[in-house]
Amino acid sequence: MRKRDSKKLGRTCATIIVVGVFVILGFQMWRLKDKNDEYSAKVEELTVRLEEEQRRASELEDYEVYVNSDAYIEDTAKTKLGMLYDDEIVFRED
Repeated sequence: MRKRDSKKLGRTCATIIVVGVFVILGFQMWRLKDKNDEYSAKVEELTVRLEEEQRRASELEDYEVYVNSDAYIEDTAKTKLGMLYDDEIVFRED
């Protein structure tokens, strides 16, 4: 009878250990899934920011081309310095 109780105790301990391992693994999987979800959200956020920055860089490159053009110099001379070509006439509202 003592041998039978010993086997039963051994099975019970093994069952408890196996269940414990499954509980621990389940908890770890849950934590890893949460971390993965956080990282996925961060990747999406950074992807959007990257696209915005790439668009902004493109706009800045376009603006740089405009600033180095004759049209920019002409617009600046007319609007900020009030300069005109000799054959231009300005109409002002009073």
